[in-house]
Parts: sequence; structure tokens; C-alpha cells
Amino acid sequence: MIRLPDPTRSYAVLVGVWSYEADTVLDLPAVQNNLTALRTVLTDPGRTALPPERCVVVRNPRDARTVFRQLRRHADAAEDTLLFYYAGHGFTGDRNELYLSLTDTDPDELPVSAIAYDVIRQLVGASPASNRIVVLDTCFSGLAVRDMAGGTTAAVLGQVGIEGSYTLTATERNAPALAPAGSRYTAFTGELLQLLIGGVPEGPELLTFGEIFRHLYAAMLAKGLPVPGQRGTGTIDRLALTRNGWQRRSAPRRPGPGGLRMRRVVFDGIVAHCLATHPKVACGLVAGPAGSSSAERFVPMWNPAAGTNFWQFDGTQQLAVYREMEDNDEYAVAIYYSATAAAAYPSGTTVRHADPESLYVIVSTRDPDAVEVRAYRIRDDAVTEIPIELV
Repeated sequence: MIRLPDPTRSYAVLVGVWSYEADTVLDLPAVQNNLTALRTVLTDPGRTALPPERCVVVRNPRDARTVFRQLRRHADAAEDTLLFYYAGHGFTGDRNELYLSLTDTDPDELPVSAIAYDVIRQLVGASPASNRIVVLDTCFSGLAVRDMAGGTTAAVLGQVGIEGSYTLTATERNAPALAPAGSRYTAFTGELLQLLIGGVPEGPELLTFGEIFRHLYAAMLAKGLPVPGQRGTGTIDRLALTRNGWQRRSAPRRPGPGGLRMRRVVFDGIVAHCLATHPKVACGLVAGPAGSSSAERFVPMWNPAAGTNFWQFDGTQQLAVYREMEDNDEYAVAIYYSATAAAAYPSGTTVRHADPESLYVIVSTRDPDAVEVRAYRIRDDAVTEIPIELV
């Protein structure tokens, strides 16, 4: 039976390292945001619903003992589910063993300045919890799940094979993970948060690890990002991590025959937002009363992609905005974004990943003196233009 972790008998330990003392190791400021956003999801009463005291965050641990003690304490106390998450630099030793970096890590002194993954494996494996999950957002994390047939990674795979466990990694093989400069989150955790918060359209009520992996893999592949890896034993992939955020949205969402009714101040605000960020892509939500086709206000969203040809919502902000809309009996009438070098028409990526129950307002800013604004509905790869009625 598919179910969520028992919140009164489970623990999550989130470890993130973004500040490094060694000059040869780059800082990863996005990791700090990873921890904050992931804890928000895991402790959200409408999602995973862990009590805050059962979601432990370890920030910038300096030495292995700090991680060891926190993980051992909560691993021993977990009865139903134990989740261990790590984000930071990963390194491999002389014998291809995997090390997770710490603030004091020196790549030339890994055995004494980093924590060996074998230590994590032993602590997680010794937990009495029925379900044990490891999520690694680090370079070379794919060593944890690669094919065990042989080769140079076999020794590492022997380290991470925890019976009755599930391992999800940022890469599927011996490859670097991405933490683009200026991005709000690392690439892997950013996509994971997008899925956990936004949900799966027409998906099940509960998102299992198997379901999460399938959609995460497809999304990262489509965006040209390193694809994740997984390894599970038993039936743990049927354990759910969170409720499907899609299921929480209000309905119906279809505009009336007159198209999208939008207040002039909302229209002007959207255009102003898109022009202000040009040449980078702007994005946001258009909110209105539940069940209506009226756009009453717009909500500018942070774009973690921070690029000129791609957009995505910041997971933490998106969660907060949806909560606010639910409290106000509103829903997302439309999603808007700017096309900085193209016409106001959905891109191939937008069409492939479109929400069939939402409208898309696209603002072309390729010529700032002649801005073009159009609205569309996208269903089954079919793009239909929807008239915008200004009121």
C-alpha cells in the first residue's frame, strides 16, 4: 500500500556545505537555499508533514564527527522512515571511494578532512527504521547507483548497497553535478523542489520515490542537465515522499468563451516586469477568484534559471504563493513569462511540459519598443491562442 512516512516515527537529516576554507574548493551558495526550501516541503502539514523537530538541518559542518553524531542519533531513533540528504562537493579517493566534503575539507587530505560515504552507509544501514532513504546532490554521487557488473565503480557500489533502502543521486554515473553561478538552487535539488512543490499534472495523490524519479529524470534530460540515478531494494520505491502538489490546486480553471479577462493594471504590470528583467527571462503567476477566468492580480516570481532563454519558478516562493492563493480562495489563472529573443509564442520546451489546465501569457520583449503579448492554452501538444480581454 502506498503511504507517506509516519511523521511521529520518522526523521530527516539534511546536511549542506556551501562554505569552504580551502582555496582550491569553490563555495556553493545555492546549497544554503536547498536546505531551507527542502525543509519547508518536508515540514509542510499538507505535504510530508514531518514535525519541525524531526527534520534536522546540519549547516556547514566543519568535521566528520559533527555529521556522524547527528546522523547516528537520529538514525537510531527513527522507527518508520529515515531520510538523509546531503548537498555539497563530492570527491573520490585513491581507491575510488566516495567522500562527502565538509567546511574544512582539503582535496589532498580526504581521509582526515572529509567524511567517507562508507560511514554514512553504515549509520543508515544500522538504523532500525523500516525505510531508509539517501539523497545525494554532489559530484560523483552516481557512483552510489551505477551498474554493479564491474569496472572501477564496483568498490563504491559495494559501500552504498543498504538493504531495504532507496538511494537517489544527482548524477547517474561518475560525473559532476551542476550548481550554476547565480542560480537559487543547485540544478538537481532545484528540479526536485520544482516537482515536489508543483506536483505532477493528473498524477496520483501521493508521489512515490519511483514516480518522483521518473518525472525528475525526464525533466532533467529535456533541459540538458545531468540525469539522476537511483537504486532501491524491496518495495521502498512505493513509499511516498510527499502529497502531489497538483492535487491541492483549485478547479475549475477553464476561462469562459470570452477568453482571458485581465485588468489593465495587471496587464501593464506584467509588461513592466518583463521589460525590467530584459534580456533575462521574467516569469510569474496571474491569480484570480477560484472558478473564474478573471485575472485580478499578478505575482512576479524569482527565476532561479536566471538566463536569457529559460525560466522556472523558485520552489520556496511558489509554495508560499500557492498557500496565499488557497487562503484567498484564488487559483493560478495563468502563467506568464517573457520571450526575450523570439515572438510571443510557446517554445518547444513549454509545449512539452505544459500544464493542460493553465493558460500561458507570453510577452515578447525582443523589441522593447514594440512589446507583443499573447495568451495560449496548450493541450496534448496542441497550441490554441486565447484572446485577452482588458477590463
